[in-house]
Amino acid sequence: MNPKVIKAYAPGKMYLLGEYAVVVENYPAIVFSLNKGVHVTVKSASKFSIQSTKYNNEQASMELRNKRLYCKDRRYRYVLTAINTVLAFVGNPEPFQIEIDSELDNVDHKKYGLGSSGALIVATIKAIAQFYDLSFNLKDLFKLSVITQYRLSPFSSFGDLAASVYGGCIYYQKGRTLHLKRTRNPHRLMRVNWDDFIIERLRPQNLHYVIGYSHLHASSTKLVKQVLESQNTMAFNRFLSDARDIVIQAKTAINKHDNDSLFESVRAYRDLLVRLSELTGVDIEVDFIQQMNDRVYNLGGVSKSSGAGGGDCVIALAYHQNMKTDIIKAWESLGVEIISDIQLDMEGE
Repeated sequence: MNPKVIKAYAPGKMYLLGEYAVVVENYPAIVFSLNKGVHVTVKSASKFSIQSTKYNNEQASMELRNKRLYCKDRRYRYVLTAINTVLAFVGNPEPFQIEIDSELDNVDHKKYGLGSSGALIVATIKAIAQFYDLSFNLKDLFKLSVITQYRLSPFSSFGDLAASVYGGCIYYQKGRTLHLKRTRNPHRLMRVNWDDFIIERLRPQNLHYVIGYSHLHASSTKLVKQVLESQNTMAFNRFLSDARDIVIQAKTAINKHDNDSLFESVRAYRDLLVRLSELTGVDIEVDFIQQMNDRVYNLGGVSKSSGAGGGDCVIALAYHQNMKTDIIKAWESLGVEIISDIQLDMEGE
């Protein structure tokens, strides 16, 4: 009999607006999925094993104990946690080999900071569920992905998962996570009410944009933890209120196809992140990111760091193609890597 082979894919993400506020329940963000992501292949095998192109396809073994898989290689903890979330729904799991290939790293296998961890979780859950003939709809897939990511990083917004599951441009709002704190049982968690997690499709039009990689690596988890140390202050509450207003204004602008107003929202949120940095002492817009932004604004465009900042990527919006070309030249003169093959997904599925 031919071995069973399952292939699954999930796209990466890029935040446009809402960073830091979105990790707090009931505060929105706007996030795009990308045309690149993570591919996961699962094959029938005689034993459980895992490998990734990022680690030269060196095979690591996994051991099944009490219907959970264990692996000594800590580099695979995200994959392993995702697998075990699904195994809670499997009676007697047959062995498999799982292979991972990410399109969200550069040639040196350095992550761009475009949601590869979230895409990996989603693609793994999709692949393992299909391998064991489990049927999950998109809402179920999102829930399982959140359950997985919460175990790894409870400070997450889970917005990257929404983008990876649903695709396109998403207006996203994190709901309550109290149930995730109370139980680790996936069966119970799937049955509770998740309706306060808001995921709405937006359809921007005629956006000229550039994505640039700063070559500076940033730890989102570390930066978010540092910022949240100021969470219970009046100044942080003002930040949250202002962030919500800007994101809602941007949502309205996208729905009305009013790119001028959308650009103003991006400008306002960049200024808000600078204020947040001053409030918390966390270096969100580091010197090189500021240089990247300054070049864009000097040319008449708008830009901001995407995600937690501190490095990784900047997204710039231009009013026309000639301005976009000028931004690319200006960034290249700084040594910025222009990520031209990774594009925003405007439509989704």
